Amino acid sequence: MATGNIMDIAGRSLRENLNCPICLDTLKSPKSLSCIHTFCEECIQLIIQNEDTPGRQRKIVCPECRQSTTPPRNVVRTEWAKHLPTNWPLMRLIERIDRIPTPGFSNDLTETDDEVDGQLSINPQDLEECNQIELCQMHPGEKMSFYCHEHSAILCEECKNTVHRWGCNVVTVTSQASDEAITEKVSDIEQQFLDINNKLDETERAMVNDITVVREKISDFKSRMMTIRGELDQLLNEMQQTLTSDKFCDENLETYSKCQESKIIECHSLKEAMKFSKSEMETIMKYGKPEQRFIAAEQLLRLMPMFVKAADDNEKSAMRVELRHEGIEILHSVMRMRKYMNNMEGHHVKLEN
Repeated sequence: MATGNIMDIAGRSLRENLNCPICLDTLKSPKSLSCIHTFCEECIQLIIQNEDTPGRQRKIVCPECRQSTTPPRNVVRTEWAKHLPTNWPLMRLIERIDRIPTPGFSNDLTETDDEVDGQLSINPQDLEECNQIELCQMHPGEKMSFYCHEHSAILCEECKNTVHRWGCNVVTVTSQASDEAITEKVSDIEQQFLDINNKLDETERAMVNDITVVREKISDFKSRMMTIRGELDQLLNEMQQTLTSDKFCDENLETYSKCQESKIIECHSLKEAMKFSKSEMETIMKYGKPEQRFIAAEQLLRLMPMFVKAADDNEKSAMRVELRHEGIEILHSVMRMRKYMNNMEGHHVKLEN
C-alpha cells in the first residue's frame, strides 16, 4: 500500500480496535481463525494448550464465538497457531502505526493522483504499489496467485501447499478476479464507507448540539438566580458569586467543550483514515491488473468491520449533558433552613460515558 502517516489520521478509537481480545494489548503476529476472528499468535496458542483432552479432538475453539477451526494435519499441537493464516492487512496497519511515535491529527494527506493540465498522470509509485500487493509477505518473492474460500485468504504457491492443502477449496485468483466480482466488493466497501461516514456526521452534530445545550443551561442559571434574588438576597448573593461568575461559566463550558471537541476530532480522524484507505483502493482499481484489484478489494473488505466498530465506539462514547445545581431547585422550600444551605454543594458539568 502507499506510504502515509497513518497515526496522524487514525483516531484513538481505531487504535483500540487493533487490540487482541485475549491479552487486550496491540495484536502481535495476528492470526485468523476460520470464523475470521483474529488474535495474537501467542495468545491463541495458549488457548490451544489449555484446551481439555488434547489427544482426542483436533480442533481450535474460538474464544469469542466458540466456532471450531480445524488445524493443519501433520503439525504438532504446539505449532498450530503458527500455521494459522496471518491477517496481513491488519498487520500492515499495525506496523504503520507503530512506526509513528506520537498520535495526532493532520489534514495534510498525500494524494496518490497527480493532475497535469486537467488530466490525471500515472505516478510510478502507484504502479509499484499495484505490483507489491501481489507479493506474499510470509514467503518473500512469491506471488499470491490463489484464493482460499474457507479462510477468505489470498495465498501464494507455498501457502497453498502447506497451511491450506487440507480440506480447503483453493482456486486461482485469476478465476475469481472478474470485473463483476471486483465491482461487487468495491461497491460493498464504498457503501460501508458511506454508512460509517453518515454515522460519524450524526455523532458530530449531536456533540456540537450538546455544547450549545450546556451554554444555554449555564445562561439559564443566571436568569433564575435574578428572579428570586429579592427574597433571598444574601443567600442569592453567596450562590451568585459561584453560579454567575465568569470562572464558573468558563470552567464548565471549557471542560465540556474540550471533551466533546476531542471526540469530534476522533470522528474526523476516523473519516480521514477511511478516506486514506479508499484512496488506496481507488488507485489500485485505476491502475491495477484484475488480480491486483481483486486482492486489494478483498483485503479492504476484511478491514471494514474494524471501521464499523470504531464508528460504533465513537457513537457510544459521546458525552451526554447533565448540568444542574441542587440549591436553585430547592430555594423556595428551604428559606428557613439557611444554615443548611451553606453545606450544600452544587454540581458542575458531569461527564458520563
